[in-house]
Amino acid sequence: MKCLFATCIMLLILPAWVGQRGSYSLALYRPGNRMEGAVIEPQSLMPGSGWAYIDRTGKVVIKPQFLSAGNFSEGLAHVRRDDRKGKWGFIDKTGKTVIALKFDWAGNFSEGLAPVQLGKKWGFINKTGEFVINPEFDLANEFSEGVAPIAVGTRWGYIDHKGKMIISPRFDYASSFSEGLAEVSRNWGAVDEKWGFIDKTGKPVMDFKYDQTFRFSEGLAPVRTGKKWMYIDKSGKKAFNEMFDYASPFSEGLADIETGNFLTDKRWGYIDKTGRIVIRPQWTNNGSFSEGLANVETGTNSWDYIDKTGKRVFSISAQGVGGFSDGLACVFLLN
Repeated sequence: MKCLFATCIMLLILPAWVGQRGSYSLALYRPGNRMEGAVIEPQSLMPGSGWAYIDRTGKVVIKPQFLSAGNFSEGLAHVRRDDRKGKWGFIDKTGKTVIALKFDWAGNFSEGLAPVQLGKKWGFINKTGEFVINPEFDLANEFSEGVAPIAVGTRWGYIDHKGKMIISPRFDYASSFSEGLAEVSRNWGAVDEKWGFIDKTGKPVMDFKYDQTFRFSEGLAPVRTGKKWMYIDKSGKKAFNEMFDYASPFSEGLADIETGNFLTDKRWGYIDKTGRIVIRPQWTNNGSFSEGLANVETGTNSWDYIDKTGKRVFSISAQGVGGFSDGLACVFLLN
């Protein structure tokens, strides 16, 4: 289950919006990315159904009630209820609404701020729900390493915590920084779309030569050229010889990879940082490790959470599930 954004929103197929670890607005979804988190977006909820939150034993601690829900971050999660307003707000870990549901979209809190959409514009709020950076951008992503990607028109740049432009808008798409580097795109969405990496000054450190990229994590980044994925280090050098049909960023020492045909024999497993398969590919859907656990799909509406040996810790019947964050995971339960 992959989601660039850590929002549990479902699109009736079952990917899941978390991610790349860290949550991003669905408005910023990059086509082709696996989703990470949990994702379901039904049009309305049946009584007793909806997104809920479970603890590490699989116990439901916040009952099913949300049409959409995000992972907890810095003690809060962004949620949307099944009502005509369709607005987003934030709850605490007891399920209490602490920031009113009044935004048109919302992302996770990071570095004390969260990106939110009000009307057609994006800004950043603090944990009292007050705007710290006024809604003046066309899109916005979460803060990481002191800066946040924002869009002005169709161009992306970066701002600091005061809203000051640090890197002028000049990219077709820009991702959050991770380990000092950020993915940026040239000709995003076009046939000749390419990706590279920049440093905190906006200087390219790896040219636009990849067909797809994910963030650096634990010193390595997955990149795709042609049909195959590999891992590179920060010099752009291939980290190991193994290549995969799909690859995700490392998390807690392991990365989830796909082997086999995407349509007919899609199987996901996990590798270590030498490229060695440590949990054999055997699942049709899964998520990255977070807080020692990863979710894997074992059948229709059937999921296991496994440990790093591949051993099942608990099972749950759910239409969609997300990874653990702040000790809780969002799951879509059916009555």
